[in-house]
Amino acid sequence: MNELPEECIAKVMSYLGPQQACRLASVSRTFSSASQSDVLWESFLPSDYRSIISQSSDPSLLSTSASKQHLFRRLCQQPVLLDQGKKSWAVEAGRGKISMMVGARDLAITWGDTPAYWRWETDPDSRFAGGEVAALELVWWLEIRAKIQTRRLSPGTTYGAYLVFKLMGGHIGFAGQPVKVGVGFVGDEGSGKESVANLDPAAAGAGGRSRRNPPAGGGSRVLGMVLRWVTRPKVVQPRKRGDRWWEVKLGEFENGVAGGEEVEVSVKEVESGQVKHGLVVHGIEFRPE
Repeated sequence: MNELPEECIAKVMSYLGPQQACRLASVSRTFSSASQSDVLWESFLPSDYRSIISQSSDPSLLSTSASKQHLFRRLCQQPVLLDQGKKSWAVEAGRGKISMMVGARDLAITWGDTPAYWRWETDPDSRFAGGEVAALELVWWLEIRAKIQTRRLSPGTTYGAYLVFKLMGGHIGFAGQPVKVGVGFVGDEGSGKESVANLDPAAAGAGGRSRRNPPAGGGSRVLGMVLRWVTRPKVVQPRKRGDRWWEVKLGEFENGVAGGEEVEVSVKEVESGQVKHGLVVHGIEFRPE
């Protein structure tokens, strides 16, 4: 292998992925040299990365003299902002796949521009322009939607959609009150998938499938109760992230090779009539599964 040209070895390593390429660097000096090749690391970057970065908040990344490996790591660790700072774009370290987050300002939030219901605040943990987030003041009808063009994501990839949020101290209306979440392709009603999710970390586990035994009794009454107990939908629980936010999964979708569709995701609780307060929305993230 040491007799092969470095370009040839770099080409072979490009089929293995970033993590495997880094591991091979310890095999020999030839592999170590090939693992730092700009040709190799450019193959791990999305094909349209130059166009994306040129439209971002930091186009100077393209003019830097740093290596392509450095650029790849930079895009993995620190997303760039797009669309006037309303969306973020990043590269996944393991496979070089694209992740995007739609910031709160670019979401469709019912009554989001009515100060009595929602406030726009600055949060030091926000990645978006001005640190802007949406803070729920008081609503009975909670509805948040986001759309994204699949061509902006990696083709041939399964994506998960996640609401990224916090709950303020003194929040109300979320403990024991799951919300409906859904993912589907715009214009294709059959593609929509709905589930229920819990947004209150302190109440994690509430509202899911009961783990207690079904009630005792006899006849059809018991059968009906057992069926309701068995078929009760599982509630998706929130998870703490490494950036001081929480997230809850809204669903998954397959991004085909063509990538010419539009995906819509939703979060809503419009049936209980319960007042809600204290939800802070960072955005909705689309990332490879």
